[in-house]
Formats: sequence, C-alpha cells, structure tokens
Amino acid sequence: MTETNRDQTCIAHMIECIQRIENYVIAGKESFLNTELIQDAVLRVLQVMAESSQRLSAQAKGSCPEIDWRSISGFRNILVHDYLGGIDHELIWQVIKQELPPLKLALLKIQKN
Repeated sequence: MTETNRDQTCIAHMIECIQRIENYVIAGKESFLNTELIQDAVLRVLQVMAESSQRLSAQAKGSCPEIDWRSISGFRNILVHDYLGGIDHELIWQVIKQELPPLKLALLKIQKN
C-alpha cells in the first residue's frame, strides 16, 4: 500500500469514527454522562481514531497544521493507559464538542486533496 493510499484509508477511518461518536452522543450531554455504555463506546472509538492518526504521514499532517496531531496522539495514550486513574467524562464531552468538529473539517479537507 502506498503512503497516499494509507493516508486516505486512515483519513476515511477517522471520519467514520467521528461520525460514530456523533451518533452515539446524539441524545446529548446528560445521556452521555449518565450512560456507561455510551461512555465506553465513545472512549473506545476515540482511542481507535487516535491510533489511526498516528499512522498518517508527515505530509498528510502537514497539510493541516492547524490540527495538533501530537495532542491527539497524547490523548490516545491517556485513554489507553490512564483508565484506572479515572477518565473525566466532562473533559471527554468537551473534546467531543470542541475538538472533533474542526478535526472532521480538516480531515474532509485532506480527503478532497
């Protein structure tokens, strides 16, 4: 698989992950905060999405410098390794509402090019 093909596969996967999360939280914040099943699903999909971001080439990441790719990778590490320390679901909600929309737009921009 060429680097370009791998990038396109990862980007498509990341967009799909964001769309899944959007569907999981469609009932709103209270539903997310009070439903462990939704929390677990969102956390798992965020983890998988962040793992896909780590597979993007430097060129793909460079085409959207407004995205803090390093923070996405660090966020994945927190999700994977800090689960026993407790995940702050309010913070996860902020990520869903504040960080995912611009990331989705950036990914769609990369996908078009």
